[in-house]
Amino acid sequence: MGFINEIGSLLQRYSGASAAAPPANAEQDFRQVAPQAPQASVASGLRHAFRSNETPPFGNMVSQLFGQSNGEQRAGILNHLLGAAGPAGLGGPVLGGLAAMLQGRAAITPEQAQQVSPDVVQHLAKMHNGRILP
Repeated sequence: MGFINEIGSLLQRYSGASAAAPPANAEQDFRQVAPQAPQASVASGLRHAFRSNETPPFGNMVSQLFGQSNGEQRAGILNHLLGAAGPAGLGGPVLGGLAAMLQGRAAITPEQAQQVSPDVVQHLAKMHNGRILP
């Protein structure tokens, strides 16, 4: 089945579904289609989902995503948020530990990212309130 046919089939299954009650296999469907879709389309869809009034606050979603990620993915999330925050964004009692982890390095390693609490990521993401999305 071609990509267009597969998308059409999925769209029919999802028409009329609500954000509160998505189809049971939504995650599996995303994993099946996302690698085949143009990267710009996936990025655009995720950007709209993160900014929708029907989704939880940005910080909550990033924190949940972080909590379900492996070390490499966690490091990517943290390094993106830290890059957006800049040095001034690492002050205070909640984020000071991240500054200490960096210790002059340019990025958090996957091993270090495994030690960071999703609550810290939520706090850092709330500081940006979704403004870091392209």
